[in-house]
Amino acid sequence: LLSRSFDPWRHTGEAEIHLDCDQLTHLFSHVALRLDLGVHEVPSPMHMYLLYQPPAGLPSRESAAPLWIEATSFRRVDVQGNRVDWMGAGIGEDFFIDADYHPSGKGGSYASRAITEAAGFYQPADARYLEDSITANVMAGLEQNDIAAPTRQELEARLDGTRHYLLVSNLYRLILRAAEDAMALKEYDRALADAQAAGALHARFPVLIIHREPVERVREVQILKAQSRTAEMAAPLDAVLAWYAENAYTTVPPRATSPDHAQALMLRAELQIAAGDMKTVEDCDATFGAILRYEGRGQRGLPTREEICALLSTAAVCEKASAPGTCPPQ
Repeated sequence: LLSRSFDPWRHTGEAEIHLDCDQLTHLFSHVALRLDLGVHEVPSPMHMYLLYQPPAGLPSRESAAPLWIEATSFRRVDVQGNRVDWMGAGIGEDFFIDADYHPSGKGGSYASRAITEAAGFYQPADARYLEDSITANVMAGLEQNDIAAPTRQELEARLDGTRHYLLVSNLYRLILRAAEDAMALKEYDRALADAQAAGALHARFPVLIIHREPVERVREVQILKAQSRTAEMAAPLDAVLAWYAENAYTTVPPRATSPDHAQALMLRAELQIAAGDMKTVEDCDATFGAILRYEGRGQRGLPTREEICALLSTAAVCEKASAPGTCPPQ
């Protein structure tokens, strides 16, 4: 019972039930356990596969060698012209794989050394890891399908000692969404508490949380702005922009790298203009030009051109900035 089992559209027929990689490895592992076989589930980024370790003392080198198994290739796929039969006879070509198939990236995924070590990728998972994996996926499925459950409490209860990146990342996303929902309802005290809770979780698990950007700090600044707590905005905003300066790729001329980066630049521009600190064309270009050059224009959460131009027009020096150059004369 994992998250994708909650989606009926994934099941292709009345007698056919979709199983993802996690579900398949759990199924294989359960059968192997009942047969007293040495099968272990092995995590990799957004994937799970299997390792079979034969018992000691087998007579030949071949029979004693471990087997690495890609459970999603349990069935052969036959392709004949434009016809694809997903239920071909026998096992798939990639059912048995080399030991380095996933660690090398051949399997289509990649992980940094830091998260590989923190999450225990490419090593047999212990019982705690598998319990955390099932909990993380079940809670995500319940939450995504609006099935009432104490999702946040269940995930928080498993934080101590966890190495599971999805458990931590799902909880982070859940708390962040709670902050954003409270912002929409103008319940700013609750929103701020949730944004700061997301920040504390991010600080506690900086490697395991998949989303690297400090989105919760951007929300914190937005909430402080909504509460007219302008004096408190500078410190978290400086921390956000310092993170982007250190971690986001740099371009010449400068360009925002995401909607949240653009929002942070807008917030900085507002503080600079209010304090009279936007004094040069270069100051304008570093903020407004960077936002307007962002390639993902139209994405959710991005400042609109009207919002940018309205703010830009309040700084006299920015009217001379050639890089923004897309706002009509005032």
